[in-house]
Amino acid sequence: MKEEIRQRHDRLRASDYLELIGDEEAERRAKAAQHFVVIAPGAVNDGVALDACPVCGWEALAMSGIDPFGAGVGSGACFVCSYVRSADEAEELARRIMMTRHMHN
Repeated sequence: MKEEIRQRHDRLRASDYLELIGDEEAERRAKAAQHFVVIAPGAVNDGVALDACPVCGWEALAMSGIDPFGAGVGSGACFVCSYVRSADEAEELARRIMMTRHMHN
């Protein structure tokens, strides 16, 4: 339960921050994120460096790790809204994705 509360708090904080910076600044940051990402060999799975942020929707979540199930869900921080997805949250999301895939096969 504590993890769910922390996740909810993180999403609300990032959403508030997104509102504070506004659309123009969010777009500027999303574009800039493309230039800051350095893909280091072995740093993330298959060279994927950015993911869509669940808070702001921009492809600006810089992944610092990848889930152990191979679903492609990464932990990391968003360049735009500062949302942080923890490794635990990434793993839980990946687990749900894998269960859904399994149920549909």
